[in-house]
Amino acid sequence: MRLMNDLSLQNRGLLVLFFLVIISLPLKNAIYQISYGLFALLFLFSIIKSGNYRLFQENIRFAVLFVLILLSMTISNYFGVEGDERWELLLKFLFRYVLLFFAVLYLLKERIVSMEFVILLLVVSFSIQAFDGIYQQYTGYDFFVNRKIAGNRLLAATFSTNALGFLLFVNVSILLYCLIAAVQKGRRPLAIAAYSFLLCISAYVLLHTASRASWVAVTIFLMIFVALNFRRLNRESFTAVVIFVLLVAWFIASDSSIVSRFSTLMAGQSPGRIDMWIFSMEQFLLAPIFGYGLNSYEVLGGPHPNIHMPHNIVFEILVFLGLTGLALFSALFISVFMSSVSVFKRHRLLGSFLMAIFAAILVGYLFDHSITDSKITNTVLFTIMAVIVNAGHGAVKRMNGRVTS
Repeated sequence: MRLMNDLSLQNRGLLVLFFLVIISLPLKNAIYQISYGLFALLFLFSIIKSGNYRLFQENIRFAVLFVLILLSMTISNYFGVEGDERWELLLKFLFRYVLLFFAVLYLLKERIVSMEFVILLLVVSFSIQAFDGIYQQYTGYDFFVNRKIAGNRLLAATFSTNALGFLLFVNVSILLYCLIAAVQKGRRPLAIAAYSFLLCISAYVLLHTASRASWVAVTIFLMIFVALNFRRLNRESFTAVVIFVLLVAWFIASDSSIVSRFSTLMAGQSPGRIDMWIFSMEQFLLAPIFGYGLNSYEVLGGPHPNIHMPHNIVFEILVFLGLTGLALFSALFISVFMSSVSVFKRHRLLGSFLMAIFAAILVGYLFDHSITDSKITNTVLFTIMAVIVNAGHGAVKRMNGRVTS
């Protein structure tokens, strides 16, 4: 990461706005909305003013895929049903997520921020919410916006328990990676203690969100990450993982409401989601090529009137964009995953972390969230995608230059 004095005024503005976007993301307040909009506009202004489109040329595959996805959305909206805000959702997808992806790539490529800075910024933002969750558990209200606890489920300052669960699943995954990396490299005990403390707090609050999709996601992350590093983890790293698993088991067993939610998860009991998925498949078969357009699920009249999304990324894309959209999004995600594989070939621990967290996020999207209209989760997803693509591009350049790790 370059020093602030070495940056142009525009790049300083981008750095400050990106910081505000991530820190205010869980709150989804006016600061978040304004900083998000200014971040996208300033990035566009910087690119157009300089006339430097090399960023898109160097990432032409992703530029083309995003253009095709936007074209698919346009076609589906035009020929689909008259859903509310379908054109607004298309524009929001462009400005919120496509531009965010390339803007973060720009920050990383120009060394305005480093990958470590982005990861630690996510940890800072999400750890604040973890501490807020503890505060909410003991007072009944969160510290920032006085939001009331949802029954016995924590949501901190976010708008939903599942949103907080997603943020803390990502936080737990990052902190576990940071902890093992610190142990492997023999770093100072103070850093290891800090990571361990934040990991325990985040895991505790994650369990008390009772967000089963996030529980599944963090389990997937742990399984993939440990499996890919099984032979390389030293005794201290294995001890850290075992202690973490035992601690989580103790947290679960100590709370009857968590035990109940965990039992329904293990039994596969989710009749609401199954009904929505069956309905989505039936609707997809009637319009398999381009679907019905964005935000069409509500118009089609699903089995649960208060729920406007299928709560499954595959069925959402199939209903909204048909097989065309599914093929394009699949190509996008596969391309990102292959970038993480490139990192894995050169830097096993980092690459395994990027592979595991990206796969785990997509698993979480199989049970919750919306790829077109979930501001918090999509911001995190597309930020991490940009980090993976930049890291993969760097790994490829190092291999071509015959630089050994």
